[in-house]
Amino acid sequence: MLRAAALRRPDAPFLHFRGASWTFGEVDRKASQFAHFLGTLNVRAGDKVAIFLPNAPEWIFAWLGCAKANVIYVPINTEYNGDILAHQLGKAEVAAIVVAGEFVGRILHVRDRLPTLRTLIEVDDEGQGLDGGDLVRVAFADMDASPDTDVVVPVAHYDPHAIAFTSGTTGPSKGALAPHCHAVTFALDTARTMSLQEGEKIYNSGMPLFHSLASWMGLLPALITCSEYMLLEKFSASRFWPEVHSFGATVALGVFTLPPILMKQPPRGDDGRVMLRRFIVTQHNEDFERRYNGCRLLNTYGQTETGCVTLTPYGEPPRPGSCGRVNEETFEVRIVDDHDNECPIGTPGEITVRPKLPYVMMSEYYNMPAETNAAFRNLWFHTGDRGKMDEDGYMYFVDRKKDAMRRRGENISSYEIESVINRHEAVLECAVVAVPSPFGEDDLKAVVIVKPGETISHLELWAFFEDNMPRFWIPRYIEFRDGLPKTPNQKVLKYQIREQGILGDCMDREALSASIEA
Repeated sequence: MLRAAALRRPDAPFLHFRGASWTFGEVDRKASQFAHFLGTLNVRAGDKVAIFLPNAPEWIFAWLGCAKANVIYVPINTEYNGDILAHQLGKAEVAAIVVAGEFVGRILHVRDRLPTLRTLIEVDDEGQGLDGGDLVRVAFADMDASPDTDVVVPVAHYDPHAIAFTSGTTGPSKGALAPHCHAVTFALDTARTMSLQEGEKIYNSGMPLFHSLASWMGLLPALITCSEYMLLEKFSASRFWPEVHSFGATVALGVFTLPPILMKQPPRGDDGRVMLRRFIVTQHNEDFERRYNGCRLLNTYGQTETGCVTLTPYGEPPRPGSCGRVNEETFEVRIVDDHDNECPIGTPGEITVRPKLPYVMMSEYYNMPAETNAAFRNLWFHTGDRGKMDEDGYMYFVDRKKDAMRRRGENISSYEIESVINRHEAVLECAVVAVPSPFGEDDLKAVVIVKPGETISHLELWAFFEDNMPRFWIPRYIEFRDGLPKTPNQKVLKYQIREQGILGDCMDREALSASIEA
């Protein structure tokens, strides 16, 4: 796709970041240089290269360069450290990591758990003072000495393109092995539902490139349609509309929490005259469309493993509460009960998906055959989400069947958070559940059982969390108890903990911080 766009519009602007711009031809040459550079580092087709960077042009050059070289890229959440970072890099068997200097220390901290890692490709020199031991360490800028001619490496549509990790729910997070065809189909379906035309201007909204929303649903559709893509480091509600106006954006990307946040911004005189016509999210908001006249929210449902399962085509009236119509060109969808019997229309059940074409979904959970077989049982992929269908093929998301949570736009595994908490020497066991957040997603509550004879405070636990887990994992609430509610076979009854909410001896981290600041 990149090569085709570069041949079609070599001098047209494509990528924008911090006031700088790159044409399609320039990005194509940068990606080719990175692909050649990998060869000098003895990284070959089929090897895995992790990208551990904040949003930046280097992220895109590395990703597209990996695709040219038929190297499998592994996007890593920039919040990750410790156990979760070691698990994902180790499970993916990465040979090299493209890394920001500020993250080098995190890699070196888990180096002894990464037997396949050989090389760090560092985009700046911030981590140069750290001892890398036997690792080969090179500068990303060294690729400039490589040729910018196109790379001649055979790439088939069924070849692996990425290992994209999803949140673990009943166990550690799983790496979805995505063929090239999966990513391309994701992009084609997105471009089709948004009715993208050549020369659109797509605003990234600060969505991280390690998410498929920003990459496969954002940048790849820009390549397909020879459109411009404005990359941001992070989301800013106050800068959103000024940047949309100055860029002339016609399309924006976002999670469902963004429209309510933008609605809280002070009214502007040009609210009803925005050029933005399409905003792809996962939930409809009539008030948003009314205030920003002409801007249409396009709802979709899908997962990293599947792609766009449902779509709301641009130009069709939305169905309130629906996440769109089933994408019948690509998928079959069934709502089933716990025994995989199809549910009647309007009855909630688990959303299951089956592709109509080969290689348009993930191939497997990498190095996890048991989990792969369980997900694809009875020849349908089980999403772990609950939904229902109406007579016209529109789907309605109900809730998450799995014990997963969502916070700040991130899917979170209670299992992985509990694993970290249980490492504390004073903790006997714990349970982490979601409680309602005033911002529309989940806040996290940890119920902690302290070992007999041990003592620990809320503040000490939060300090431990800060050192050992990403910020968005840190539970807002901590409650100490004598025991957890369990079934006779010792399974924790989390629904009881959820139903109890934040009552009782529950400490609120945000309220505590506010009182200290006051």
